[in-house]
Amino acid sequence: MIKKALLSISILSAVVLGGCDNTAKVPEAKQDAQAAANTKPITIGYSDWPGWVAWQVAIEKGWLKEAGLNVEFKWFDYSASLSA
Repeated sequence: MIKKALLSISILSAVVLGGCDNTAKVPEAKQDAQAAANTKPITIGYSDWPGWVAWQVAIEKGWLKEAGLNVEFKWFDYSASLSA
């Protein structure tokens, strides 16, 4: 019984640690700002619901423009956003 448990744990550990390999090459996104400016903007509606705080932070910090995304945000009152 203990041998089976140790074997199971060691196999599981090997699989988990093998999945943590960091050799995969991530392609770099090279999109110039001019191309992003010419694309149709993505429209995102948000309100004062606490779950949308991440959008407000992204707007204030300019993270989406920094990433080259053309995003347009539309503010909705919370009650109006429930029916949208």
